[in-house]
Order: sequence, then structure tokens, then C-alpha cells
Amino acid sequence: MSNNCNVASFELTGFDHSPKAAQAAHRIALEFFATHGGPPDRAAIRGGGQHGRPAAFKAANAKLEKAGFSDLKFFEFEHEDDPAKPFCASAVYSGHRERMASIKIRLRASDGSAIERLGEPLRALATALGADFGWFLTNELDDDGDALDAAGIPRPASELDDWHNLIFTDDQSPAWRRGRMGLLRECNLVPPAVLDAPIEGVPLRTWIAAAPRRGAVEALSPTLFLWTVDAAHRVGVFRALWDAGLIFDPDADVADDEANGEIGAEDKTPRIVSKALVAKRKRLIAKIEKLRDKGEPLVTVHDFFDGNQDSHSLGANAADGARPSLEACHKILAEIDARENVQAVLVAIDETPDPSEPSDDELWPSSDMIYILTSARRGDVERWAATLGADETSELGEKWPGDKRLAGGPRVKKGMRVFSIWWD
Repeated sequence: MSNNCNVASFELTGFDHSPKAAQAAHRIALEFFATHGGPPDRAAIRGGGQHGRPAAFKAANAKLEKAGFSDLKFFEFEHEDDPAKPFCASAVYSGHRERMASIKIRLRASDGSAIERLGEPLRALATALGADFGWFLTNELDDDGDALDAAGIPRPASELDDWHNLIFTDDQSPAWRRGRMGLLRECNLVPPAVLDAPIEGVPLRTWIAAAPRRGAVEALSPTLFLWTVDAAHRVGVFRALWDAGLIFDPDADVADDEANGEIGAEDKTPRIVSKALVAKRKRLIAKIEKLRDKGEPLVTVHDFFDGNQDSHSLGANAADGARPSLEACHKILAEIDARENVQAVLVAIDETPDPSEPSDDELWPSSDMIYILTSARRGDVERWAATLGADETSELGEKWPGDKRLAGGPRVKKGMRVFSIWWD
């Protein structure tokens, strides 16, 4: 990894979420921060009595280490973005939204050494977690659409996001474990199954070693390898991979899996996120991030549910049975919002996915807290919300909570009181 690069990031997946994995990711991430700009400034932690709200790192991390890692589901650590600093890092671990956990590390290095400096945490995490897939992104021009066009492979640009989504659709037998790659970049994280796949009569690893223009392979761990390909030769290598059937093609591979019984009846329709929904989601995230500068973001019921297909976006820990479906929750909250004695129903946003990551397109901003502004009594609010399966309903008083900076909420009208509904 020798590219001169100011910003780079990697994400590893294909490993099981566990307290041991979460603790290893936490330790390696903080070791990385310690050598690149010092400890994080901010933290958002879910689990161990914390609910994903951004807070000062020192206090939030102390609480996590005291509680232990048995209940940790998510953490995000970050430096405050200061262009004057030589380094600016972030780390995100997620083990509660999908059956496969993931860890992402990002670094901005003013001296252009971001790629080289990510090598140590990449190797450490790959070994500690047993990850068998991932991706490496840089500020180089890794334009997938241009690569397809140059290789003479017709694929509308609007389908590229679907392509990225589909490679991760079947968690039990994802494409990379069947010897398929996504779109070739200059830095590629691949498992043994990909390197053992046949191309021109030999395993891919043998084919790569036979010609310098095909790049170089480095073992990061027994389950993950780094394959680097020079930009000047990327299109030609991609064309050869495509012709050999090693690039994941949803049109062919999904059909083959159905025919071979590798995708069950319930999985035969891959979850493709439409371009319109992706655009709607990006607008919502932009709105949330603008509000976040002023405090904890609040959005309306309509804004939160319009286009939302992420079943774990509301009360994630209760999404698998303790609360009704997302559609039912929407209906219940909309009916509360429409009552004459209700001023507003607002959704407090904990975390937002990265809108620049195609693999996150199915993820929606998440929440475990609803605020209701109403003149009704507590017993009435509890009755309205009973079927939501929340863990707690609280009466907060005639004003917004004094210990919170809330953004996006209206001034509480005279006669109204603030109630919260919360999922653990």
C-alpha cells in the first residue's frame, strides 16, 4: 500500500458479533487513535446502559469499560474535524443490525500517508476478528462506472448501487464466499475463496502471480488478503475477471443461486433499494446532520417513516418481536399525532448511516426514543402507546428536558406536556 493519499478508509465484515469481537475492535481502534492525533473527542455507544447518543469520549468510554462488552452493540469514535491537525480519525463498530458484524476505520492524514497508516490496524483487526471480506476506499479515482465503460461492459450507472447491495443480500452464503468479487478497485480485500476461483485454467492467485501488471497479493490473516492493482492496469484485469465469471453479476448469479437451491424461497427476491428511495434517504440524513450541529436531532413521524424499509431503525433491540412491524408502528404514531390534544410526535435520531457507502443504502437513520407533546394525562399516553412494545413511558414536564439540547422540536405550547417513549 504505497499510494500517496490524504483520506482512506477500510471496512471489514464476515465475522460474528460477540463480546470478544467487540472488545478486540474497541482495543485496536483506540490503539490506532493513540498514535494518530490522540484519543477521540466524541463517542456514541449503544449497549451497557448507553443508547447511542453522541457524548464526550472520556465519560462515555469510562462507562463502557465499567459495564463491560457483553451488551455492546455499537460504538462510534471520532476526532473533531480540524483541517489544521495532521491526523483526523474515526472508527465505527456495528454488531446489532445484521447477522454479520462490521468495523470501519477512516483516517485523514495531511502528509498524504493515509493508506500506509491504515495497514497496521487493518492487519490487527483482520487477525483478531477473523473477518473474511471487506473493502478499501481512497480519495483516488476509483470510479466503478468508468471502469465498466472502459472494459466494454454495459451497466447503467443507476444500477451500480443495486449491484453493491446484492453482493451482501444472502448473509448465509454471501457472494464472496462463493468466489465472487465486487467491482475491482486499486486496493481489494478478498478471502481465500476468491483467490482459489478459476481463471484461464488456474487459481486466481496463480494467475495474478504470473504477470506483474495483475498486481500483488499480501496475506493480512488466514481469512483475508489484500490484492493491489495499479490504476494503469485495472481495466484490463477487470475485463479478464468479468470474462471468467469472477465479478458478481446480479442478473446471472442470483438466477443461478435460485436454480441451485442456494437461495431459499424467502430470499428469492433480493432487497434492491430504488434510486428514488436512496435520494429520499440522503435528503433526510442531510436534514438530520444539519440539526445535529444544534443538538439531538428530532424529526417528524412523516419524515422518519416516509420511504423507511429498515425494520431495525426503530427500537432495534425490540425489532425481532417485542414491538410490532415498522408499518404498524408508523400507523400507531401517526394516529397519535393526528389527535386534537397532541401538539407533535417527534422521533429522536441516535445514529445515521453513511450516505456515501452503497453497502449502507438499506440502512435508515435509527431511533429508540419518541417524544409526544400533548395535554393528555400520562395514563392516556400509556394507553395510546401500549401496543408499541416500548420499555418505558415517562412524563418529562411542561418543557423540553433541561439536560438535553434538542434540535428540530417546536416550543412547547401552554397546557402541553412532554412525554417520552423509549426502547432499551
